[in-house]
Amino acid sequence: MGIGSSRWYQVHEFAELAGVTVKALHHYDRLGLLAARRTEAGYRVYSELDLERLEQIVALKFLGLPLRQIKTVLERTSLGLADALRAQRQAIEEKLDLLTRAVRAIRAAEESIELGQPANPAILKKVIEVINMQEGIELMKKYYSEDAWERHRHYYENGPAPEWLELYRDANALLGEDPGSPEVQAVCDRWLKLWLRAYSGDMEVQTDSPTAWMDRENWPPTMKQRLTELNLEEVSTFLRRAATSVRKRYFNEAAWTRFVELRRQAIEDPQGASRFWQAHVDLFRDIEAAQNEDPTSETGRALAQRWIAKLEAESSGDTEIKAGLMAAWADRQNWPATLRWQTEGMSMMTGERFDKAAGFIDKALAAISNRHTLTFTDATFGTDVLSADLPVLVDIWADGCGGCQRLAPLIDLLAREYAGRVKIGKLDAMSNYATRTKYDIRALPTVFVFKGGQIVERRLGLVGEADLRRMIEAHLGS
Repeated sequence: MGIGSSRWYQVHEFAELAGVTVKALHHYDRLGLLAARRTEAGYRVYSELDLERLEQIVALKFLGLPLRQIKTVLERTSLGLADALRAQRQAIEEKLDLLTRAVRAIRAAEESIELGQPANPAILKKVIEVINMQEGIELMKKYYSEDAWERHRHYYENGPAPEWLELYRDANALLGEDPGSPEVQAVCDRWLKLWLRAYSGDMEVQTDSPTAWMDRENWPPTMKQRLTELNLEEVSTFLRRAATSVRKRYFNEAAWTRFVELRRQAIEDPQGASRFWQAHVDLFRDIEAAQNEDPTSETGRALAQRWIAKLEAESSGDTEIKAGLMAAWADRQNWPATLRWQTEGMSMMTGERFDKAAGFIDKALAAISNRHTLTFTDATFGTDVLSADLPVLVDIWADGCGGCQRLAPLIDLLAREYAGRVKIGKLDAMSNYATRTKYDIRALPTVFVFKGGQIVERRLGLVGEADLRRMIEAHLGS
């Protein structure tokens, strides 16, 4: 055949130029992978374009593709090449993972051998244990995206972080205790904080994804073994009960029992629970939208009435449950992290947004309550209390008094309920020295009931709703 003006290379020249053997070139020619051309004298020759194809062959061969597959790939479009490269990368990654697991198994076996001791068959058992563990770890990969798996992989390889192990140990030690106790609640708060750190991507405290945890019945045996060793099923159930019990401190025993039953019934009615949640979210969104308005305006009063209606629904009209919920709301500055997280999550707003909405509704509620809850002072005490025709309940309070803050919403609740039958109001102990001194007020809060100008009931410290009602009812109509 004739040869044009392009540069041509004989077999030995081309092999030296390309850095391959003549034998390899003959093999590629036989496979039709890189066909040589022949001169009129019958010699095999290669062109500069053949050099480019040979470089592609060498590159793909280095990546591990078989020669027959290389021929197919080079005859396809660039998309076919991309598919082939992706498949080869995945195959190499799998081999790399296998080699990594093998290295770990060998290292674990080496560490188990005591220097100077004869060979022990248990060493190979250790290798098998590590291999089984590694295989179990690989099966957990299905619960994650590729990026998420890279973040969680070390958790499955190395086990829970020391902070998690300490938490599990402390939780196991408290199993059987009251889930609402301060000790259990402290552990529950630690669990929440660790979980939030893990959820935000903190590599130091990674844990199972929710998807993986929900499917734990189908975990490989080596991963299930971790559940058993740490007693995670029982610990998880216990911490869920603790999270539910976070508000228990604000209720008496009977009211708490009834409230828990209400929550159980709500869980059994998912549609009803969903409607209640949506109404709650809508209320807080509307409160946020009204931030620039006066809480005492018609809009503020309407929102306060919706908040009261929500309280009625959540308590199912039970006055003692309602009092517990109101006491919890009033004490939100002292909420444990778990309760804060639950309430913010329920409202679909967190941090400063939630605080602003809560502050607005407090002012709106106060505007409604002020219609019924009176404010007593040194100047008005004689007329409003001592000379009153109705029984009078007086709540002595002060700023900075935690018990006073918890009692305040209950006083407002009773003022609305007993309006027209009992006068109910508050007196600031710090601003009314004369009254405080006359009645020897030494503890806050202090609650009096006056009738005919005389003290007929007196209670020191935080008083529950049931006791307050008894104090009032005992002096109605007599």
